[in-house]
Amino acid sequence: MSLKVTNYGAHMMSFIVLDKNEKMNDVILGYDTAEAYKVIYMEL
Repeated sequence: MSLKVTNYGAHMMSFIVLDKNEKMNDVILGYDTAEAYKVIYMEL
């Protein structure tokens, strides 16, 4: 299991878990970079 969060509001960027076949999958839907999250907050 692996978790990546931004240092900008601690948004979860990636959460890698094993499925029943022991294949690693990222289960988070979101942006690939911390910069993308910053753009959202600047537009609000």
